[in-house]
Amino acid sequence: MITLSVIMPLYRAKYIAWLAYESLARQEDIDFEWELIIMEEQQEEQQTFRDLHNYIDRLKAIGCSRIAYTPIHYWIPLANKTCQLIQQCSSTSKVLIAQAGDYYAPPKRLKRMHDIYEKNPVIDWVKVPKTITYDIETEQLYIHDTLDKAKFDSACRAVLLKYARVIKSSEKKKGIDRWFAKQYEKVVGELTIYIDQSSDWLYGLNVNGFNTISERGKFFESPEEYGFTQCSIAIENILPEDILFFLRESKKVLHLHKGKI
Repeated sequence: MITLSVIMPLYRAKYIAWLAYESLARQEDIDFEWELIIMEEQQEEQQTFRDLHNYIDRLKAIGCSRIAYTPIHYWIPLANKTCQLIQQCSSTSKVLIAQAGDYYAPPKRLKRMHDIYEKNPVIDWVKVPKTITYDIETEQLYIHDTLDKAKFDSACRAVLLKYARVIKSSEKKKGIDRWFAKQYEKVVGELTIYIDQSSDWLYGLNVNGFNTISERGKFFESPEEYGFTQCSIAIENILPEDILFFLRESKKVLHLHKGKI
């Protein structure tokens, strides 16, 4: 029985979605069934189903019992796409995780979120205290202390699916993290927030360079203004050696990316 859902809205992710797939295929200690649901516009820089097919056996080997890929032939706003993905989640699933195409998830992310909700089923919202971001062009690492921000931020790691299903679709295309949190809170009321104080956040990585729908890129023009500080953690301590090699190699095709919508 599927108890956890991972949704992945993709757009122009040809050069970076492999990073998200690899992180999911390397999840550890999975002792439950989960699903991966993807939706992507069939336009330039698409990450094709053929590319996803290369990961299917690895994903199934670690409990991913359902993989759904929905191709769409016209662009839709991210909020709309997110709501459509949520509605595709299995009826038995309880926990919702949103996986960005340019995020390398910590190897115990799924297990950690599953266990948190198993022990604390009344928690509405799970977030981490810090996030790390790598800028491909400058090869710089930045750390963000998310406890200094409002709770409506991208440090959210999981929510209850039963509440997310109620959120109404929107045509909003940017600032989706904040939009989703506000809509979620409208459904739930006062949120019960759990801050995951484990060290998992140290092994996850946001990547700037190939993103198209977020405004993250402007943060690196003046990172301190947006709460980003230089990270003293070596990237070699965050990513596996082979992943780091391919991530650095991706800089060679950065000029091929079309940029923001």
